[in-house]
Amino acid sequence: MDSLILHVFAWPTLGVVLLVFGFAPGAFLRLIVLLYNRENPRRRELLAELYRVPRIERPFWAAEQLETALFEGLCERLTARRARRVPVDAAMASRQLSPNLRAPAWTWDEVVLACDLVCRNGWRIVDTDDPRLIHLSAELQRMNIHPVASRSPSFRNPNAVARKLADIATAHPDYPGRATNGGHLAREVLSAFLASPEEMHAFAESIGRYAAQN
Repeated sequence: MDSLILHVFAWPTLGVVLLVFGFAPGAFLRLIVLLYNRENPRRRELLAELYRVPRIERPFWAAEQLETALFEGLCERLTARRARRVPVDAAMASRQLSPNLRAPAWTWDEVVLACDLVCRNGWRIVDTDDPRLIHLSAELQRMNIHPVASRSPSFRNPNAVARKLADIATAHPDYPGRATNGGHLAREVLSAFLASPEEMHAFAESIGRYAAQN
């Protein structure tokens, strides 16, 4: 009977010990190092140091690193973010002082994203209040193709995006009305979609993923 009781309680205890002194310190430390910038060498150093600490001390040692990461790593991140924000704020102020600045011309990648939305809408004109159009507007504004200082106050806003989508939709061969003056690039991208829709869809998705990562 005593051996049976020992067997029942031994496995849960062993599991707790393995969790606390085996898995948990490393997993916890990997979350802690995320508080540091990617370029900070402490990310790699802390992970290397963990396995030089005696196993019995690792849970306490990993917990101690949280304090340092909060006051050093997190402060470094916030300082770097503020430093990046200053040029953007200056450029935005300059743009507000120049309300007559013209929006930069649409690029191939931007028109591909616009054409992809028109295609997914059945080659019909997309309404200005369509959530997909609003999402595309925000995505184009986040992309770093055009310097902030060169953007007009209406740069790629929903109305501007809706006009470009209309240029593409009215240039489609099956559009019953009169085409708007969308320019050569819109017709060129439309032709590419009509010739190779799957490849162009994939290309549009790759542009969106790249924009999200940058």
